[in-house]
Amino acid sequence: MTYFDKVLASVCLVIFIGLLFIGLWPLDFSPANEVWWLKDGNGLHFHGNGIAPRSSAGGISFTPNPLASPHQDLAEKGAVSIEIWLRPAVEPKSGRSRILSFSDDTKKETLFIDQWKSYLLIFTRVLDCGVQKRYREIGVSKALIRGKSQFVTITSGKNGTAIYLEGKLVKRFPKARLIPASKSISGQTLLTGNSADAKHSWAGDLFGLAVYDSSLSETQALHHFQQWTKSDNSPPPIQEGAIALYAFNERSGTWAHNSSGASNSLSIPHRLQFEKKILVPPDVSQMTKTSFIKDAIINVVGFIPFGFFLTLWLIRTRQWNQRYAYIVAIILGVLVSLTIELLQIYLPTRDSSLMDLFCNTFGAGIGAIINS
Repeated sequence: MTYFDKVLASVCLVIFIGLLFIGLWPLDFSPANEVWWLKDGNGLHFHGNGIAPRSSAGGISFTPNPLASPHQDLAEKGAVSIEIWLRPAVEPKSGRSRILSFSDDTKKETLFIDQWKSYLLIFTRVLDCGVQKRYREIGVSKALIRGKSQFVTITSGKNGTAIYLEGKLVKRFPKARLIPASKSISGQTLLTGNSADAKHSWAGDLFGLAVYDSSLSETQALHHFQQWTKSDNSPPPIQEGAIALYAFNERSGTWAHNSSGASNSLSIPHRLQFEKKILVPPDVSQMTKTSFIKDAIINVVGFIPFGFFLTLWLIRTRQWNQRYAYIVAIILGVLVSLTIELLQIYLPTRDSSLMDLFCNTFGAGIGAIINS
């Protein structure tokens, strides 16, 4: 083997290691769950998007088991109310941050609440016959101001959905229900501070949270606000219809206990726990967007040197004909890319993408053909 061939082999090895490094960065397969108890009062701090660096996936808390209602027979079908006492740390401009979400037994989100800038956004899944689930969006602006404590009440039932801030009605959506008329919020899993795949972390403080399997009147919304925010720092009394009520007054430990009488406590693990899907197909609706095209180009270009130098090395050192070398280079490109995509399942800041696998393979093929 000549000196040039040795250099060529070294270049191939460096490119291979570089692709693995870039594809798997930040190389943290068990990141810390960035959620802390507040030191100066009741509540949890989520160190998420806008505060934590881009390589961080933020924090998360969740109910390990689906929500159980202690009074299932009294539940109001098709009704749900959510009370959130929070203080945003930022007003995220790049992407939405997930404050909380509910998922069904198939682990698909049925209802989630996001922050974008100062907007409070509520998304509810629309059940249709399509392959992809679509979501209806409602919300209010200037509801989540950076550094300002806010008590949000969202209540939904047969008369639609209403949003209250500090106990005062700010907007009604008469035709929008957050859950179908025949369904209940009990039986679903609650998650706070992030999305299940740890891609939409929220930054801020959470002082209190309650979930009801019934709708609330305007009078109840105001009364609950007053009970939650009274100055003696004691948890509010249990209200009728509550299936989960978290005052976050433990101030230590890995659990936020539910005060409503059910077993629906929130887990706060030391290490971040998240759910990823393997080789997710591309979202057709996103394929014309600049960010999608840019990402596809990067994935193609990134594997061109791999295909080029590997094919050149095979032809020079193994005396293979070009066609055979092309095929081997492309197959190895598939295997390297597939390895990266499968390992990305265990990284919260990366996605296992079928489109990335295709683009990487295409790039390796272009690199191989350049040698002709």
